[in-house]
Amino acid sequence: MKALSDPNRVKIIKLLQQRDLCVCKLRTALAISQPSVSKHLKIIEDAGLTTSSKDGLHVNYRLADGSTSPYASTLLGSLRHWLDHDPAVAALVANHRTTGPIGLSRWTGSYFTSNSACLTPSIPGKTS
Repeated sequence: MKALSDPNRVKIIKLLQQRDLCVCKLRTALAISQPSVSKHLKIIEDAGLTTSSKDGLHVNYRLADGSTSPYASTLLGSLRHWLDHDPAVAALVANHRTTGPIGLSRWTGSYFTSNSACLTPSIPGKTS
């Protein structure tokens, strides 16, 4: 249960229920540092709740399918609708859904453009 004892880890699980994400997208959504996100992901992965795959310089995370652990399978099934009506979690997931590859992130108020696997901050109307 340590894997779910921190609110940020619960938020990570709820975000990963929507789609696979890399550390930088999770960092942006949660507004916490990259080392903190990585630490949380390690705890969640050690519990068998997520898996990861490398894509160039980026590591993409997804929820585990539960095939390696009946505990993880049961827990992930139970978490599917857990906290869906919590205002903070609902806002996080809604903001994550409304931020596409290019656009204004209502979560942070910053603009982002898409590169191959991650969102990179940019200034609208300015080219590099």
